[in-house]
Amino acid sequence: MTRKWLFFLVVLATVVTLDLVTKSWALHHLSPGGPTVSGIGGIPLTLHFNTGGLWGIGSGTLSRWFFGLATALALYVLAQIYRSTHRSQRFRLFAVPMIAGGAIGNLVDRLRWERGVVDFLGPFDLGFMQWPIFNVADMAISCCTILLVISMWRDGEEMPLAENSAPESSLSEGANETPATKSP
Repeated sequence: MTRKWLFFLVVLATVVTLDLVTKSWALHHLSPGGPTVSGIGGIPLTLHFNTGGLWGIGSGTLSRWFFGLATALALYVLAQIYRSTHRSQRFRLFAVPMIAGGAIGNLVDRLRWERGVVDFLGPFDLGFMQWPIFNVADMAISCCTILLVISMWRDGEEMPLAENSAPESSLSEGANETPATKSP
């Protein structure tokens, strides 16, 4: 296993672990439908089960299986993006396993019961709207999807397409050499 994929697994496992541990805490310390309590730093904590996707979109009897299949497809696409990512693309190397870890964290909830994904952070009053209740997996997915899009946009301007899609075997051999100094 290359260092690149080891990094992927470590980041992914960290996100999944943090997500599942915090959801377990919420399940043991908050009541479903109960009052919002104030957490560390005044963060509102409210236990909620989301059977749909982003902001409850797509809630319904089939949403559990639809989002499960969509997650499997997304994980495949993320693995392909990561495989073609060059070692110099640091934001992408970090963002992809964070998104994958968040997707797996929420997938665990969808597979283990019909209640839906455990959310507990929020709601947040932004003055003009109530920001919905979310969890650690949602934060990893949302923040790192933005980071991934920025990375892909930025790297697309800086690197020719051929360098972006170099196979992994060429990445591990002579990765610290520049094209001009690479030995034959």
